[in-house]
Amino acid sequence: LRIIKQYKAKSMVDVPCRAHASWMHLLMKEIERDIPDFKYYCIDTNTQVLKAVQNQMRTLSNGRYVVKKFWKEPLPEADIVFSWGGLETMKEVNVLAFLKLVATSKKHKYLLVGSHFGESVIMTKIKGGTKAPARALNLRKAPFSLNRPMRVISDLSKHGLKKQMYLFKPESMRAEWS
Repeated sequence: LRIIKQYKAKSMVDVPCRAHASWMHLLMKEIERDIPDFKYYCIDTNTQVLKAVQNQMRTLSNGRYVVKKFWKEPLPEADIVFSWGGLETMKEVNVLAFLKLVATSKKHKYLLVGSHFGESVIMTKIKGGTKAPARALNLRKAPFSLNRPMRVISDLSKHGLKKQMYLFKPESMRAEWS
């Protein structure tokens, strides 16, 4: 909420929105109270998952729910592209394609993205309800090699998960992408 207010954002693309569904509806209630015309785009690859997320966020008046491969297809125009979690479970080549798509689209003012640092173990749900470790995704290291973000937000995670939020101007993420 502070980032959205500080950077005067009026819209946000959330990818993959399934990763944030458990708490995004609470944030969106606060945003709508403070910024009534705020537009929220929930992007995911699975129709069933998207319907479940939409049901959880049913009180959101300016929400749009779109099924798309967000690493291949253009994202809606928005002030902020947001991704705290979910990229860790994707193929590196698709994460790289997503980052490049955002960096080169000219339709987004900021990318707010989660990135790991140090030694971090992530547990992710897999079929059958059991959990298995996913990989830590450090966007500053190869193969992503993103430049220094304009802002780093730390102390966001619990239980030894070493994760930060990076705020980028998309055109400054990697020199060869601008």
